[in-house]
Amino acid sequence: MAIGCGAKCAKFMLIFFNIIFWLSGCAILGIGIWLTVDRSILDQVLDETDPVLQYAAYILIAMGCFVFIVGFLGCCGAIKESKCMLGMYIVFLLIIMAGELAAGILTLVYKDEVLKTATDTLVTKLQKDDIYTKEDGEDKIKFTAFGLSMSLTQVELKCCGINGSTDYADSTFAKDNAPQPFPFTCCVMKEGTTLEESMNPEDSVADWNKCYAMDKEFFHDQGCKDGLEDLFTSNALVLIGIGIGIACLELFGLIFAVCLCRNTGDDDE
Repeated sequence: MAIGCGAKCAKFMLIFFNIIFWLSGCAILGIGIWLTVDRSILDQVLDETDPVLQYAAYILIAMGCFVFIVGFLGCCGAIKESKCMLGMYIVFLLIIMAGELAAGILTLVYKDEVLKTATDTLVTKLQKDDIYTKEDGEDKIKFTAFGLSMSLTQVELKCCGINGSTDYADSTFAKDNAPQPFPFTCCVMKEGTTLEESMNPEDSVADWNKCYAMDKEFFHDQGCKDGLEDLFTSNALVLIGIGIGIACLELFGLIFAVCLCRNTGDDDE
């Protein structure tokens, strides 16, 4: 069945949006497969026995497959003008939008409870898990997945622990690395140290002794929770804008799909 000018416009816009969506799914899927098959680059800095890496790979593969399928349905449904594919695409898009809306509402309603639960969970993980390990007879450090994310956060936000450096008291890290009370990424780095260089303790820490003596000029006493709250507050407008932009793209995709679906025939027509 021939379609009108408005439906043709919706068709081309839907194809354009979903090619981008499909390519993003391919990228996520590719990263997940790469992490599963070959982690040789990450193994230089990460502990290869850490199961978090494997879980992260599986999650990325699942997300990539889902995004790939949704993008494929939208793109092929528009090209072939298939009501079946477009209908499935609309259903998937509605599920995604409903999930995002529900998550946003629940986060606003239970913000304090969510924050407390997340904080308690992270503190428990920080106290029980290793941050990094050293191979016998070597100074080379290998981070756990959680340890690397925590260390990068501490360097970038100039913070220590979740609530503060006391989170490391009686932790697995403190026991295994005594008398070092907290990871070196809680220390102030030398001026001009890059993020990559900051992962090497021997060359990056400004003053080891003053840092571990908790001299406030040489170690970060602010907790990362406060640092993240400050970061989100200072970038609130940007985050809101990104959220609105994503919602608008999804809404336009839904409108274009409905418009095309209403103005096209079935596969067998």
